[in-house]
Amino acid sequence: EIKKIFIDKGLYKYPVSLTDQPGEADSTGRDREHATNLVTYLRGIEFIHAIVLVKNYQDARISETYQNMLKNLESMLGRDVWKHMIIVMTRVEGPKAKKAPEYGKEFSNKIREILKLTKEEAPLPVLGLSNFNEQYLEPLQILINELVPQLGKFHCDTLHSPLEELENELVAKIRKTDAAFAKYDEARQELDGLYARLITTEQRLKSLELSWIFKIKKQINGHAS
Repeated sequence: EIKKIFIDKGLYKYPVSLTDQPGEADSTGRDREHATNLVTYLRGIEFIHAIVLVKNYQDARISETYQNMLKNLESMLGRDVWKHMIIVMTRVEGPKAKKAPEYGKEFSNKIREILKLTKEEAPLPVLGLSNFNEQYLEPLQILINELVPQLGKFHCDTLHSPLEELENELVAKIRKTDAAFAKYDEARQELDGLYARLITTEQRLKSLELSWIFKIKKQINGHAS
């Protein structure tokens, strides 16, 4: 389910309204339902400033499932959404923590490569958080006080839910099928016309054949007499 959290001004420079969306590849198989609910909710609030894409730093792979999730996001929210995307790396800890800035750049570049985006189309700033480090406030203040205000408003009135995409696909297929049937009917009518002309021609040939036979018999009978 979508969770909504409101934080009043004080802890940060601005009041903050957060929406927590269930992740992709839901164990109950409700990805499409979650995505449709998210689009419906976003349309109701008209605009947002940022979308936070959470990635486990300890799992560095961008799997096929993750790639599909990115493509689904773009399909639902539009290509401009990447200008409002912020990546938060969780569990930035252990021996690999020192490489977090380098990995963050590689991760952003990989997303741009997969979706064929330029850096201008998708700046994709990265923020790292450690589960063992209790100093969450400072990086979150950087996120909300500095990064988010630079992004401007992302209007949500043109979003497309997966359900609507399926409906559009169904309508397109119905139209394609109707067009195919129309062509079939047209071709059938042409064939019927050709068949009718063939029958008429055949009848005329038979009539001519009988006429010639009659004339030949008449000539033969005339010579015989």
